[in-house]
Amino acid sequence: MTGEDVELQEFKTRQYSSNESRSLEHAAKFGRDAILKSLIKTPRPLVFDVGGYTGKSIVGIKTAFPDARVFSFEPNPQVIEALRGVAANYSDVEVTQVAVSNASGTVEYYQQGINPGLGGIHKRNVESRDSIDLTRLREGADSAERTRYLAEVNKAHLSVPTITLGEFAKSRGLTGPVELVKIDVQGHEPEVLEGCGDLLARTHVVLTEISFYDLYEKSVSFYDVEQVLRPHGFRLWDISHISKNPMNGRTDWVDAIYVR
Repeated sequence: MTGEDVELQEFKTRQYSSNESRSLEHAAKFGRDAILKSLIKTPRPLVFDVGGYTGKSIVGIKTAFPDARVFSFEPNPQVIEALRGVAANYSDVEVTQVAVSNASGTVEYYQQGINPGLGGIHKRNVESRDSIDLTRLREGADSAERTRYLAEVNKAHLSVPTITLGEFAKSRGLTGPVELVKIDVQGHEPEVLEGCGDLLARTHVVLTEISFYDLYEKSVSFYDVEQVLRPHGFRLWDISHISKNPMNGRTDWVDAIYVR
């Protein structure tokens, strides 16, 4: 038997014939909830939901972990009542109208009335090349439409209070393990992690958005997140979502799961 024959025989006896086949089986078996449930075994996990928006994340957490105790944070007055309405369906979910950051105080928050989901601490980049809407308006002939659009970008801003997760946990006497910290705050994720302080030493899983694109005046990299997480023993476990930009082919953002 030649060397090529031996290699072919070994290939045929492998469980997977290619890397693609392994990835396809992973996709069939593990959605985000399945991965989180495989990592979190505590019957009543403690969860911080940073960037609660309209409550979709609360529903997802409570569906995966019906007995979870959830603290949800959201500063945007445009969506806070919707978030509270969802939280009211559960006895162990609490909403706090505050921005989570790396220090207590106040900060300017940009509501982005054109789309409340884009609101955040960082201004929108009006020269963005990754924004499909702005690129369409920039390259199109309807200058009046572009003027109307830009008039709404960064228009509505207000001062909102900030708190750190470390301070919040201390104020509530939450001294035990934290099973999950979920963060989706439009490019402010590193600051939220910095504000955790020693809380990260007793946190098991972090699910965070990482925004690479130029939609805001500040973008984020894996390095920005990992320089906070890795000293506390966290390692990347999975990228549970990848948002692809159909206009220019880049990856705009990902949702990354880190495990300590």
